[in-house]
Amino acid sequence: MAVLVAAVVLVGVPAVGVLVVKNRGNDKAASQSASDNLAAKHDATPQEPAEPSDEPTESTDEILDEPDTQEPTADPPAPPTGPAPPTSAQTQMEAEVYAATNAERQKAGLPALSVSSCGVNQAKSRVARLVAENKFEHYDMEPVMKACNAGVGENLSLGYPSGTAVVVDGWMNSPGHRANVLRPEFVSQGVSCQQQAGRWLCAAVYVMKPQG
Repeated sequence: MAVLVAAVVLVGVPAVGVLVVKNRGNDKAASQSASDNLAAKHDATPQEPAEPSDEPTESTDEILDEPDTQEPTADPPAPPTGPAPPTSAQTQMEAEVYAATNAERQKAGLPALSVSSCGVNQAKSRVARLVAENKFEHYDMEPVMKACNAGVGENLSLGYPSGTAVVVDGWMNSPGHRANVLRPEFVSQGVSCQQQAGRWLCAAVYVMKPQG
């Protein structure tokens, strides 16, 4: 059966959080990871609840829609209810996380992680919820495990200016996150990044080989 491991989450700028769910048959043992090394130029002291940082932050790169120049109609279309389309900055941020993760795995002599459609969908859903609820924490991973039919893991980050910095300066400097990035059992990953109060919040969902 799967064992869920509660994570230690550090809230700050930047911050990282790690959670691992592993399939171990009937083995009840699990390993717990804690984040303990953030980028040297930032304060790593946990802060609860999270407050806006006094440090300057990157300006958002969201693309604003042009004003509507169409004539008003009797029945205007309903506003979209789904997630906003990704911006070019968001796409670049996510691409850098993918690339930097596989670069670190290559250095360690490990195969690259392919892109998991299930992992992507789960990462998007979880980041959207974190942004909507203005939180930075790990939600229950069991639904992710069931959706992907595999053992899964998750890394979070908040406040890093680029996807490369998320991996190199954040996750690779924290034992728990580094273990996820370099875990041999993982075969694919899904990444999502969104802006939360002017800072990038990213989630990487790692997926093992599907069961059955």
